[in-house]
Amino acid sequence: METTRGCPWGHCTFCSTKAFWGTVVWRNKPIETIVEELKDMEKLGVKRGTLTDEEFFGYGMEGVERAKDLALAIIKSGVKISFYANDKPEDRKKRIETLRLLKQAGLDIIYLGIESGSASQLKRYAKGMDIVEAEMAIKICKELGINMAIGWLMFEPLVTVEEISESLEFIKRNKILPYLSTPLNQLRMYPVIPYIQLVKIEERKSGKQLIDKEFEGGSLTFKIVGYQDNRVEAILKFLEKYSND
Repeated sequence: METTRGCPWGHCTFCSTKAFWGTVVWRNKPIETIVEELKDMEKLGVKRGTLTDEEFFGYGMEGVERAKDLALAIIKSGVKISFYANDKPEDRKKRIETLRLLKQAGLDIIYLGIESGSASQLKRYAKGMDIVEAEMAIKICKELGINMAIGWLMFEPLVTVEEISESLEFIKRNKILPYLSTPLNQLRMYPVIPYIQLVKIEERKSGKQLIDKEFEGGSLTFKIVGYQDNRVEAILKFLEKYSND
């Protein structure tokens, strides 16, 4: 179910949300409506749900306060459904207090769209957060006993071996391998994402083709055909062979 729609950040270069919804404006559903929907789901025997919001908390502390009010309303209603939600780091004390209430209300897994452990790759993705913030979000979830599903985009046409090494060190340092959705994930090259422009700039500079010129209608993406760093291509060929074997 959705409790909100859109994203208050909306600048990530790999994101197709704006093209999909026509806007990145964050809108929220009334709390009383959400609680009624949860009650209806519980009557149908539902024990667990996923909140498919692009960004659950929304704008700043106003969004955190709304999440707190929602948690209190769910607790008051007596609904016993566990759920999964999306999050990003922000004002810490209020957020931790709200996360505790959400856990009491049924939150047991939270999605963290961290994507990379490399500062330069995060900058290219325009994530709007740094490595310290990412590590703090992981630390808070562990301390509160909230499970995590961490979004990860290891491979993209402009990634370097050094950036991959930084990401691997981040994974080891924070002990997050069990939480990564797909550790070796490749960026999907949707034609609407801003990242495509970064690739085209690099193609013009280097004269090397990185993505297919023809759009694949079946996958709705451009196929990646090369990497800026030749060493990355060698790694991916090895991984492909390993996977096939």
